[in-house]
Amino acid sequence: MATSLSFDRMRDDLLRVVRAYGAYDASLATLDMLSVVEQVAARMALRGRELAFRSDAEDAMASLEVAAAQGATEIPPALSVLQQLAASGIKIGIVTRNCRAAAEEELRRVPLAHHLLLTRSDVRLTKPHPEQLLTALRLLNARPAYSVMVGDHHMDVQGGRAAGMLTVGLLRPGTPHTRFASHPPDLLVHTLEQLLPWTLA
Repeated sequence: MATSLSFDRMRDDLLRVVRAYGAYDASLATLDMLSVVEQVAARMALRGRELAFRSDAEDAMASLEVAAAQGATEIPPALSVLQQLAASGIKIGIVTRNCRAAAEEELRRVPLAHHLLLTRSDVRLTKPHPEQLLTALRLLNARPAYSVMVGDHHMDVQGGRAAGMLTVGLLRPGTPHTRFASHPPDLLVHTLEQLLPWTLA
């Protein structure tokens, strides 16, 4: 689904917290936000301030995520496609790096069919690490080789491959074809509707 979340603003707010803890250095510039949290939390553990930092960092990110979730909208035809997949007996897990409060609000506004929701609040390590997807597969009683990870970011593909799953890259309108250059998926689609003949065959 689509939201108005500004990742640039979220990163700025997170780095403001990092600087407040005196932990910023140039090595953090190339990391994604959740990796920044993990790196700095490890440093703060040595000072006895890990829990305080994690709480402040989570507050900075989650506040923006929850606010953006208020305006969540469907990326057509997600509602109908997921409903068709669920009706055919396919188990659907929504695995996101968002916080649970934001994800639940998004699903309240856009009720995508699913059997499981797994957020960063539920696991220790998120995509692209395989732990989050492997946890979802275990809870769904699904085998990786017979499961598909669908996502619109190369980290989705990276995580899916690490978990032993088939991968599908969703190239949304306006997204450059280089989006998945670093981690090419098994299948590239421009709309979720293209999944139906591939998954229901």
